[in-house]
Amino acid sequence: MGKGSETMSAVPEATVAEAWRQVGTSFEYFCLTAGVSALSRMMG
Repeated sequence: MGKGSETMSAVPEATVAEAWRQVGTSFEYFCLTAGVSALSRMMG
C-alpha cells in the first residue's frame, strides 16, 4: 500500500485543479455543441 500512497501525494494539488478545470471546460464545450446540433436538427 505504501507505493500507491506515495504516488498520490506526489501530484501537486494545483495540477489536479488544472486538470479538473480542463475537464469542466471540455464538458461545457460538448454540451454547447450538442445543443446547437439538436436545435439545428429541430429547425432544419
